[in-house]
Amino acid sequence: MTGFGIETLPYGAFRVGNEAPRIGVAGGDSVLDLAPALGDDVFAHPTLNPFLARGRAAWTRTHDRLIELLTHEALLASAELHLIPRQDVTLTLPFEVADYVDFYSSLEHATNLGRLFRPDAPEPLLPNWRRLPSLRQNNNNPHQQRKRTS
Repeated sequence: MTGFGIETLPYGAFRVGNEAPRIGVAGGDSVLDLAPALGDDVFAHPTLNPFLARGRAAWTRTHDRLIELLTHEALLASAELHLIPRQDVTLTLPFEVADYVDFYSSLEHATNLGRLFRPDAPEPLLPNWRRLPSLRQNNNNPHQQRKRTS
């Protein structure tokens, strides 16, 4: 079903026309609409977040069920009822980002970024970087900010 073999099923969020986004698996020239194909309303959500929250055991069960559905001749006909031509779908954001990650807070990432911003500078990091406050907590006082040491 995919260009990477049946073991690699790319999950994604999509919509058809003005319909609400939902979750599917792409393969070839089609997208398999998972909510009706698997009979599981978690895939009727607009993002993968509720499915991801179920954890690895649920992911494995779903993956195994999809492999079964797409490889057994007796089940394939029911899956084909829920295939949508790829040209009819619009991809949407597959998950909601829950938190912001500041990669500039790591010494390695800040150094790499400094090299990009100041390629000719002898030192990629400005001296004040090591004196910026950090949100790492002191074990004795969780409200106290510590100086960066990394």
